[in-house]
Amino acid sequence: MKIATWNVNSVNVRLPNILKYLKDYQPDILCLQELKCSEDKYPLEDFVAEGYHSIQACQKTYNGVSIISKSQGMDCHNNPVAVNDNEMRSISATFGDLRVINFYVVNGQSIGSDKYIHKLKWLEKAREYIKEQLSSYRKLVVVGDFNIVPNESDASNFSPNDILCSDKERSEPCRLYLI
Repeated sequence: MKIATWNVNSVNVRLPNILKYLKDYQPDILCLQELKCSEDKYPLEDFVAEGYHSIQACQKTYNGVSIISKSQGMDCHNNPVAVNDNEMRSISATFGDLRVINFYVVNGQSIGSDKYIHKLKWLEKAREYIKEQLSSYRKLVVVGDFNIVPNESDASNFSPNDILCSDKERSEPCRLYLI
């Protein structure tokens, strides 16, 4: 099975590129982040015309995630991870015996800010959701834009005092592996 993930920073702006990718690489599943469109502006018909199904959690202007797939997803959940907000940042579905979770993690703005605290809470909720899903599904794939720089070599000007690079943020993916 071929699974791909892509932060498109506007599904409508990148639509020609997305359609070309689907034609050229024919992934079984393509997970998108940062759709930046409302449900009525989501280009569902374009994906259907290419032989794909889509489930999406849209949000006008910001956020939004989708799972585009050759087969219809089952047991779909729109925005299963949320921290007292309406930000559409997560979606999940099952394809055969495989559970797929797509995340667009909160940026966090700056270390110590309210948005940073929100990000850490969101990551904890994501961890809880993954743990819950693992109790029901033996095969699980988690993809997305985590807004975390995992290694110093992944940033040209790495500093542990910068957002995306803090020790707390960088430890979260490790905590996911320990579930």
